[in-house]
Amino acid sequence: MKLTRRNFVKASLSTVVGTATIGMGDNGTIVTEALATVSNSDFGIEKQVFLCCRMCAQSCPMVGYVRDGRLVRLEANPTLPYSAICGRGKAADRCSL
Repeated sequence: MKLTRRNFVKASLSTVVGTATIGMGDNGTIVTEALATVSNSDFGIEKQVFLCCRMCAQSCPMVGYVRDGRLVRLEANPTLPYSAICGRGKAADRCSL
């Protein structure tokens, strides 16, 4: 088969449509978004603690991960509409009281 401009465009378009169709679920949502990410807290190695930062007036919603009784890391709570941490909240796990 001779590769013409028309055949190249057809092949490219069918590849794009095929790839997009494979990534779609039954109701049109992307399958990879529906899959949960696996972390150490899923296996009981780390414990999740939901908290609010009190270092500023925003009261940023956070999730703290505790391993062996020590705070390992802080992340924004993704389940709330305002899921972000200010600079003070990001540095809170490095503060020594």
